[in-house]
Amino acid sequence: MENENIITLVNEDGSTIQCTVILIYSLNDYDYIALLPLEEQEADLLLYRYVDKGEGVIEFGGIETKEEFEEASSELTYLLEDLYDDEDSE
Repeated sequence: MENENIITLVNEDGSTIQCTVILIYSLNDYDYIALLPLEEQEADLLLYRYVDKGEGVIEFGGIETKEEFEEASSELTYLLEDLYDDEDSE
């Protein structure tokens, strides 16, 4: 059975990175996806724009400005803190 929370990114050079999907969320008319690489012990989260084209086709895009990255990162931090606070209160 395939794990839907694991995706494989293909880099421009053809190399691949398997990642766990941490969260998909919307902010300011864009969707974002936070990924954690599986192969790296101390990996940073990867954050991309995310477009679901349907029928299993997903498109990732770069975040274009520092301001957009800061807003998307702040929202991700807020959402993750809220998620973990909810889990702690159960």
